[in-house]
Amino acid sequence: MHIRLGRASKVFTGMNKIWRSSVLTFKLKMRLYKSAVCSVATYAHEAWAPTEEAQKMIRSYNAKWLSAITGKLNATKEERVTEIKKQYKQPTYDLLAALRYRRCRWLGHILRMEEGRLLKDMVMTMDMPTSPAARLAAGTPRMGPPAPV
Repeated sequence: MHIRLGRASKVFTGMNKIWRSSVLTFKLKMRLYKSAVCSVATYAHEAWAPTEEAQKMIRSYNAKWLSAITGKLNATKEERVTEIKKQYKQPTYDLLAALRYRRCRWLGHILRMEEGRLLKDMVMTMDMPTSPAARLAAGTPRMGPPAPV
């Protein structure tokens, strides 16, 4: 994941003239951001472990990139930091939500595969989450209070 985000940073930096352009519309800049930077950053994201640390890292990179696109051209350091914090809390483009959506679509493709496919068999044998709601959704019996002795 670190390598993918590093490569995406290089792509983003290489497009600085585009981000600073006053001729291009914000909508076009966002389309370029999604297609050029986000696609490089999230390539093969299905294999990443969605840990809290990974989510913070993705959110941080996304906030930094978006603040450069949406921020003022001649902003002070304090204004840039404020913009990054704003983009971290309420991003213009939520990269994590896009990744969740893509993961769900990917899982849907796997679940629709015919029986006997290796990938489907592997996914179906994985440990299920242990939260009570997840166990109920998976159809496993609910663990109630211990039986009286």
